[in-house]
Amino acid sequence: MRVQLGSPLVVLALFWLPLLGGCSTEEPESRMKIIGVLNANDKHLPMVAGFKAGLADLGYQEGESIVYLEAGRVCSEGELGAAMGDLLRRRVDLVLALSTKAAQAAVAATAGTAVPVIFAGVVDPLGSGLATSMRAPDRNATGVRASPGTGKALEWLLRIRPGVKRILVPFADDSPPAAQSLAALREAAEKLQVELVVPTVASLPELEQALASPPNGVDGLFLLSSALLARHMDRFVAAAIRHQLPLASAIGHENGVPVTVGQDRFQVGRQASRQAHAVLQGTPAWRIPIEQPDVLLQLHLPTAAASGLAIPPEVLILAQDVIR
Repeated sequence: MRVQLGSPLVVLALFWLPLLGGCSTEEPESRMKIIGVLNANDKHLPMVAGFKAGLADLGYQEGESIVYLEAGRVCSEGELGAAMGDLLRRRVDLVLALSTKAAQAAVAATAGTAVPVIFAGVVDPLGSGLATSMRAPDRNATGVRASPGTGKALEWLLRIRPGVKRILVPFADDSPPAAQSLAALREAAEKLQVELVVPTVASLPELEQALASPPNGVDGLFLLSSALLARHMDRFVAAAIRHQLPLASAIGHENGVPVTVGQDRFQVGRQASRQAHAVLQGTPAWRIPIEQPDVLLQLHLPTAAASGLAIPPEVLILAQDVIR
């Protein structure tokens, strides 16, 4: 049967063609973006807030164009694999991984998938196996490394108290950042001609014993990066006050450490949000260089005074963050 161009059958077919052509299994580009957050350290929660604020400034409105899963949860090391599997089952578009362990779990779980990873709070991305190059990561992941402030913290301690020659450094070998921060401190101490006394501790009782009676001649105290030590920063502060020792660290002054060279975690989150935006707009993560945050001198004056550490006016002026 021949059908004329103007017949009802042709008109009906032409009517349905646009509708059939619009049926697609692909979701539109404008659909809500789903961001999974994998966090293994409660100290990194300000990074989540900074990340969300940064994306909001870039036009992503939470609940309208973007949603965050597990944004407030802090996982133990044993929960990371299961939490990451849950995020992938919920079809996230991107994973924000905070801490070295979280980043390693996220990169391992997303291998062979199209899900990119943005990490932060990672001391050594290369040594942790997350990338082979800072300029061009070879995996579907990039991010902002933790500020390498360990050596700088020692430099500032000696600038504030020039006579320090022998420093007590309890060491807990419980994570890659712990060994990396000790190596950085040893390198700086060699250049500055400072002796390190490094007792190994594996529990809170061992840490308390190391801090209870410093060896003779110790005239300084240093707090390294470590999961165990970070949970007990207050023990270091108490020891510094009790023994009148200057204390420095590179992991934050929130708990009263008088001299810290670290990072503004909220701003690190903002920095990572710009990388995430580029990825969400179509740039492969492996094309985005790993960035480094600004390193800040942070002072806690009440603890400094209580531990007998006088902060020179010229140092006080140079500090970016001062708790009075």
